[in-house]
Amino acid sequence: MLVGDAYAGQEMRVVAKLAIPSLAALGPAKVADVVVRYVTVGAVVEAHEVTYPLIVNLVSADEAGAALPDAQVVEEVTVLLAARAVEQARRRAEEGDYPGASQVLRRASEALRATAQDSVRASELLAQADALAEAHDGLETGAYSPMTSKNLHYNSRNLRRRRGGGPR
Repeated sequence: MLVGDAYAGQEMRVVAKLAIPSLAALGPAKVADVVVRYVTVGAVVEAHEVTYPLIVNLVSADEAGAALPDAQVVEEVTVLLAARAVEQARRRAEEGDYPGASQVLRRASEALRATAQDSVRASELLAQADALAEAHDGLETGAYSPMTSKNLHYNSRNLRRRRGGGPR
């Protein structure tokens, strides 16, 4: 997976979906290696590679069910799913399925609003939810145009790029 350019001091979040193999014993277990390759640019241009073991703590189903999800992870996943939904809505609208596109945008907007309740970035998430709701309203009335398509593309890209800090 390519994450693009990063700048000194910038926080970069990466979300990955993993299939964890069935393991017999509870407790810490290595399930993968995360390999990070990057190039530093400065007085000297250098390529680097760092490998980190990915260790998870395997617990019983009861213990896993009682654990609360990490709010930051839920937020990141919701934002990425919303961006994916916007692209799906755009494709549906391009095919003439305005009701389907509208429904996809409505669900994504609702998910962003629900996530915003517990987020330190609530205003940002709500602004994105409002933009999707506006696009949803336009599709419901059948007002789809090349400009609408462009706005949906921009919304999807903006959702994906909002993660992390630093220059854009």
